[in-house]
Amino acid sequence: MTDSSSENRRYLALWLPYLPADRLRRATGEHLSCGLAPEVPLAFIEKVKGALRLVAVDQGCPSHLGWSRAWPWPTRGRGVPELAAVDHDPAADRTWLERLADGCIRYTPMVALDAPGG
Repeated sequence: MTDSSSENRRYLALWLPYLPADRLRRATGEHLSCGLAPEVPLAFIEKVKGALRLVAVDQGCPSHLGWSRAWPWPTRGRGVPELAAVDHDPAADRTWLERLADGCIRYTPMVALDAPGG
């Protein structure tokens, strides 16, 4: 026998591939906006084992370059000279995502966040 309430459940999974860029471009108040024009592509980098690695890009980065997470940074900026490199702030991304989830709770009885990379 199946539970009739579980048959009517609907699930929505959101994937936010440009979360770091969206957060940075919308930041206001004490963190101030990044001050970059919307057409300037962003690349988010962080130091991993002493080397700068590409962590995320925004929608302005050309997809034909085939960039991937964790690639060494210095070789990645060559194809797009106007690219702005920004330090990645995973704690700020998580805080912003939690605020989004808190805002969604008014539409549903259950909201859950997945782990980074999940």
